[in-house]
Amino acid sequence: MKLKTAVGLTEVPKGFLEYKSIKAAAMELKDIDFANKTVTAYWSAFGNKDFDDDIMLPGCYRKTVSERGPSGSNEIFYLKSHNWENPLGKPIRLEEDAKGLYAETPVNSGATFAEDTLKLMAAGLMLQNSVGFQTIKYSTVQPDPENWSTWYREIQEVKLWEGSAVVLGANDQTPFMGFKQMSLTE
Repeated sequence: MKLKTAVGLTEVPKGFLEYKSIKAAAMELKDIDFANKTVTAYWSAFGNKDFDDDIMLPGCYRKTVSERGPSGSNEIFYLKSHNWENPLGKPIRLEEDAKGLYAETPVNSGATFAEDTLKLMAAGLMLQNSVGFQTIKYSTVQPDPENWSTWYREIQEVKLWEGSAVVLGANDQTPFMGFKQMSLTE
């Protein structure tokens, strides 16, 4: 597999773990149910080129969610800032729809960092998400074959390891939607 870098294309080792950050609605923080401490969000958005020059295609999460998601082996986590030492929970609902990868995740461990993450979300300071994955199948699109900086990847299949609440994301096509129990000004 090759990734685009500032100096050209670079060969990446097999099994390389990538992070795909998306701004606000890929997390599209739809709701936070503070009574049940459940975050409802889009972890990923389909069909637009992000700041990493990738387009996540519909269906790219289908197999991994089926095999590793809540109805499979339940091995996909929700983390704070891609830190495996700060697990927020595991999604109880994880599915693709027309917009992207939708998740509902209880954050109810009582751990201080989990409570702090919910507070940061409520304060409007952590409103984006990112996904950690391995690329299984992709195509390189070359609008101008002579100019590698125009190239981008269309991601067709991934192995998803986690979704993360983050401060900054890579996809600006995902607006913040609000909270379940309160208005934005509250």
